[in-house]
Amino acid sequence: MKKVITILAILVVLTSAVFAETHKLTVKTVVADVTPSFQLRYGTDGVYTNATADSNSIDTQSYPGQYGVTEDLTVTTAIDLEQDISTGDVTADFYAVLAVGGKQKNKTYKLTFTAGAFNTTNNGAEDLSPCTESAINKVLSDEYAEVVVTDATTGNENEAVNSQFCTVTMKGAPAEEKIDLVKFSALWARNKDVDVGEYTADITLLIELQN
Repeated sequence: MKKVITILAILVVLTSAVFAETHKLTVKTVVADVTPSFQLRYGTDGVYTNATADSNSIDTQSYPGQYGVTEDLTVTTAIDLEQDISTGDVTADFYAVLAVGGKQKNKTYKLTFTAGAFNTTNNGAEDLSPCTESAINKVLSDEYAEVVVTDATTGNENEAVNSQFCTVTMKGAPAEEKIDLVKFSALWARNKDVDVGEYTADITLLIELQN
């Protein structure tokens, strides 16, 4: 009986001597914030500003045309609306577009459209034809809700009939294709007394980061 007790005691001692040592390293991956590129387009398939953004890729972290890179994105060639302001109202639609690649989380931008006056003349004297009516409407599809959303609040600045604004907020997912955000519609009332000639008006889209 004494022999059995001795053997058991030795087994207990051996078992308690087992030792474990753990080593651990922690690694991380950082999903980078990619500043979006915006574009202004005439019509449903017309001329774009910020043409460099057409080559953007969701796999690229930095590219020309991102917000904050440049202040002036002007197309110098006038678009022929093929409408005669002396015979009827002139109307046109313009779109704010999010280009491919933008990826930010909870960044909000204010988009303000303004339609300038046509530089018309009457008997050789300046007789401008202002934009007399404008509206802004959401065209953003719900399928892009994880990429960007538009604020329900839209309106004009200081009750100006030629200016409208809205806000858009980036939600985190990348833009894998161009996304139409809002449509700005402008109307220039008929001016039957203008001289024969060619006249232009400027449409601007001002984009301001809010937070």
